[in-house]
Amino acid sequence: MRVAVTGGSGQLGTQLLVRLVADETVESIVSLDKRPPSVQSYKLHAVEGDVRGPGLEKVFEGCEALFHFAFDVTTVVDRDVFWGVNVEGTKNVLRAAVKAGVKTVVYASSIAAYGVVPGHPVPIVEETPRVHQPSFPYAATKFEVEAFLDELEAKHPEMSIARLRPTILLGAKIEHGLGRMLKARTLPASGSAPFPIVWDEDVADAAMLAMKQRARGAFNVSAEDLLPPVELARRTGLKPLVVPKRVALAVAKLSPWLAKTGLMDAVDPAWIETVDTVMIPSCAKARRELGWAPKYPTAVSVIEKYLATVPRSTEGALSKAAARVRARLSAG
Repeated sequence: MRVAVTGGSGQLGTQLLVRLVADETVESIVSLDKRPPSVQSYKLHAVEGDVRGPGLEKVFEGCEALFHFAFDVTTVVDRDVFWGVNVEGTKNVLRAAVKAGVKTVVYASSIAAYGVVPGHPVPIVEETPRVHQPSFPYAATKFEVEAFLDELEAKHPEMSIARLRPTILLGAKIEHGLGRMLKARTLPASGSAPFPIVWDEDVADAAMLAMKQRARGAFNVSAEDLLPPVELARRTGLKPLVVPKRVALAVAKLSPWLAKTGLMDAVDPAWIETVDTVMIPSCAKARRELGWAPKYPTAVSVIEKYLATVPRSTEGALSKAAARVRARLSAG
């Protein structure tokens, strides 16, 4: 079997490539990304490229399956660029896959595709209506991609398309500010809603199961027994960084400038605005239909795995910035 992966250098893509390389039924893999993957194998051919580029059907030629994992998540860029990569880039990838005759697609969507808005049922199931949320660009792009997938499935019933809807991915390789905070053994706690997380290797396992079974439709993939950040920190020994929401929002709005000094990563304020939104997914469908059995099934076990896997760092710029924030808050 020949398989293509977009975003093979990212957090989830790296875990997927490890599994594809180890799978004896996979004969060759092509990874499309702007950076070369960290995984090395005689099976693996890395292609430097952009998901918005022309002629991707040549990259996917001969592939039976495609994993589309390339997506901007927390990056603060021009809104048109963000939309261009996430929505138009995804459409470009999937149209190329159709031209190349790819029969199986596994797309890394997100729980945010439902809209990070109040009023969702507890738990959220795959049939829960999706809500378009223009005020949260990441959620809006996930919604738009899934709307396109609805159309694509109707036009191409020969193609099986699985949509994985994970919560926030934790793992050994987290390329944004949350990872830096966790390395300093600190957990952001501006909101009171349960912190929706999942171990990235468990999501990669779900993706492999979806490919093997040519699964169709949406699948929530998340840790269960989710806890509010302060309680999760207490149960796992992390230090909760309790910052009033209004202060966190102000810092997020300044973050593009603060990022230039190395104090923190730039972050879209929409991630802060939604921290009180309750999003608790049910993963019963993934367990039932895919046979998914996560190794780290609870929020506590995910954090414990992280702590056992990633060495502590107290020298990062973010941990120093967090200490300064706490000091200022304590002073009044």
